[in-house]
Amino acid sequence: MGIRTLAVQIDDLKQEYFPGNQVSGRVVLEISEELKVRKIELLFNGFADVCWTETYTTHDNQQRSVTHCSHEDYFEQRFPLYGKEETGEEVSVMAPNVYTFPFTTTIPFNVPSSYEDQTGQVRYMFNANVDRPWAFDMHAHHKITVMDILDLNTLPYLESRAEKTDQKVLCCLCCASDPISAHVRLERQGYVAGEEVQFWAEINNQSNRTMTCSKGSLIKSVTYHASSATRTAKTVLCKLRHGKIEGGGTDTFVGERLHIPAVPQSFLRGCGIIDIRYYVNIRVVPFGIGVDLNVPIEIVIGSVPLRNIAQQHGFALPSAPPSL
Repeated sequence: MGIRTLAVQIDDLKQEYFPGNQVSGRVVLEISEELKVRKIELLFNGFADVCWTETYTTHDNQQRSVTHCSHEDYFEQRFPLYGKEETGEEVSVMAPNVYTFPFTTTIPFNVPSSYEDQTGQVRYMFNANVDRPWAFDMHAHHKITVMDILDLNTLPYLESRAEKTDQKVLCCLCCASDPISAHVRLERQGYVAGEEVQFWAEINNQSNRTMTCSKGSLIKSVTYHASSATRTAKTVLCKLRHGKIEGGGTDTFVGERLHIPAVPQSFLRGCGIIDIRYYVNIRVVPFGIGVDLNVPIEIVIGSVPLRNIAQQHGFALPSAPPSL
């Protein structure tokens, strides 16, 4: 084959980059024998994909599967590294050697953060391609992580208290019992990873049924949009559990805390096919037959904390994204 090495190497490689950052590097090609080449180019692009398969049973009990997919492009930058402009030939012959092709580019503004899971991805990729006549092309890839800055201070409502109340009856209308109800309160709605969400909740079981337990949870909800369907996946990130509540009894969560782990920011701004939300949810589970009562309050997880919270903890807010 003749190609020993084809690689995309990034200078001063960082764990994450920000929109507007400059990225430089080189494409390295090592060949051990003469190589016929039409061109060598580098492609840098940002894109999102979602794809999942659903299985259902038809009226004649046959299993059928349908796959839902969608794609979104954010930018595409092409860098000609070697070809007719350099050699004057449609096909040139490269002698055995190590070749280095430097490049520099800037990550565009207004692009979403990188994201990765089984159903959906937002990716930023460098792809080097060696176009060979009468032979398969050779490729090399390098992925970088891009982080959009979500400053909680740009959304003033996040400093304010949030409250919600809901109730549910456990039986059908012919034998409906008195309801179970729950009231939930948060002192603010904006957080960053590593913080704890402090919450208060009061549960009132006015029915004559025993509730198995009550739970306070931090839930991540990701919605994927394909052209023909939508799918939502929920994950419990952290939870607290209280014991049973007898008929006519109550339960309270007083200033209890849910830890926020390292998670993607809310919304995934700039992406039209993946949406990320977070909720503090109070769940009341009845004993036996009955539908759980859920009372969710949405919170926003960003990358720059609320100013008053940062001051309380004695650290300064970043004035701008880090640069290279």
